[in-house]
Amino acid sequence: MSEEASPHVAMVCQALSEFRPGNLEVLDLMHEDIVFHNEGVHRLSGTYRGRTTVFEFFQSVQDNSGGSYRIEIRNAMALGKTMVAVVARSTARRADQELDATAVHIARLADDRIVEYWVMQTDPDDSALFWD
Repeated sequence: MSEEASPHVAMVCQALSEFRPGNLEVLDLMHEDIVFHNEGVHRLSGTYRGRTTVFEFFQSVQDNSGGSYRIEIRNAMALGKTMVAVVARSTARRADQELDATAVHIARLADDRIVEYWVMQTDPDDSALFWD
């Protein structure tokens, strides 16, 4: 990993680690016009544009998981100077349902902010069972 890319990896990992209800500090790591792609086949899938909309999506994830949604980083690496890839495990529990999913997260950065972000589940059908 190059020295230039290393801070980007740390920043994306920090953003994932700080993902929790009401944490507004994570928004500082995002560009005002961020584009966030949540791939999948469930009701929270879609593209979210702008910091406010992305934060509302984050809040919806927490609301729909009873505040139990957690992310555990498994691996992270730089993809050149402007992109970062993270493999992470997501867990959540709601009533009699449990989520235990692996996803690949890709972040594109510019001016030390996340400008575009993709989340791709390794098993989108299984994730859909929890979120729908």
